[in-house]
Amino acid sequence: MEMMLVRRLQKSANRDETKELIETLDSIVPLFTKTRRHRSCLKSGRSLTQLLLDIQQRVGDLLKVPESPKDNSMPDQTIRLGMLDTRQPILILDRTTLNVLSLSCGARECFKGLPFDGPTGQNILHFISSEDRNKILARLRNTSRSGESLTERLNFRITSFRTMMRGEIMCELVSTHQTSEGHIFFFFTTSADQTCKRRSLHALLESFSGTFGFDNISSTELPWDRRHSKTQSEISYMFSGWKRLFDDEQMDQVISEACQGCGIQKNMLKARELQVRCNFVNANKNGTPRCDLSYRWKLSALLGTYDSGWKEDQEVDLNGKPKSVGNGKFISFCVNDDSDEDRLHITEYQLQMKDENLVIEQSSSIYVTNEALCVLNMQRNDVMRNRDDDETRLLAFRMSFSQSRTPGSQITGLGEQAMERQSSKRECVNR
Repeated sequence: MEMMLVRRLQKSANRDETKELIETLDSIVPLFTKTRRHRSCLKSGRSLTQLLLDIQQRVGDLLKVPESPKDNSMPDQTIRLGMLDTRQPILILDRTTLNVLSLSCGARECFKGLPFDGPTGQNILHFISSEDRNKILARLRNTSRSGESLTERLNFRITSFRTMMRGEIMCELVSTHQTSEGHIFFFFTTSADQTCKRRSLHALLESFSGTFGFDNISSTELPWDRRHSKTQSEISYMFSGWKRLFDDEQMDQVISEACQGCGIQKNMLKARELQVRCNFVNANKNGTPRCDLSYRWKLSALLGTYDSGWKEDQEVDLNGKPKSVGNGKFISFCVNDDSDEDRLHITEYQLQMKDENLVIEQSSSIYVTNEALCVLNMQRNDVMRNRDDDETRLLAFRMSFSQSRTPGSQITGLGEQAMERQSSKRECVNR
């Protein structure tokens, strides 16, 4: 009871302090926006949102014109504290790296369930929905190049977290503004109607278990292709066991012998005959859902009978908590709340310990359907390239289910296309 009373008193004190600061800003910030009386408004007649817009314009004016004696009545620190203490979601980004430097109380609410360090110090694009990432990146680039405030409104989704689940919040980008110090102010609002999907992991996971074979035709590149200077840290953890099998010298000799009589390029055959087995488990001994991964090479009947057996066993917890994989590297997997009976959506974060903080090096979206397993990667160093799409796609077609199940019909077209291409490819090889 005493602790609850102390917390209430602290919240009350914080509210009083914020209210006093807002009233101070209202009295010293010039009136720019057209106002009309609101039920709950400030003494100037502005709403809180209008006050923030006036602060934004005032900051822009101060950056463009010489300082005058009147400017001393509004210290920069007061403006900064007022903006960051408000419930209005505001992000301050580094123009070059797009890392989050600071954020308001309202923006902090969006990330309160984040299972690792952030979003301060992290690239903001890792927290934007993959479908909206390109248009937000384009907007930030335009802001950086023009050096002006851009007020075109855009709808996008931002990442939110709760217990063992990742979700998305509908947002609207209000404006972006670049300062002379190289910072970008990112003003946005969140939708008032946020219906949180609460699906049961127990009803979803096990039905997606099965064996998958890598599809080197539908994938945009091989994850182990040295022509692209790929390193182990840049490969999705879901595929890292394949990478180790691919580099095994004994298996390389077996594949070389099989290639001699079939006329297939060795690397293509090596990729095609790789398999991964995903066994989704509702809960381990700690009550955490997980995915058990193992890998093998198995030649088709026409090429021989070689079977390496399942190797490189890995266990992945799906609770979002970072797990160390050595050399200061960590992985984090969490199920997305848009998963349903036809598609399991998992987000993977690869993190690196830097200055005692975990920094996201790469994020991946993993989709498992009745027909395919698809991994979309976004690397941290790709975000400022002059390309419209910095994602790579790795696709595997389903070879079997681990338990009896009737495949559904409402799935993405990735798996169906992969099966058709793989079937055509095998027919050509057989001929």
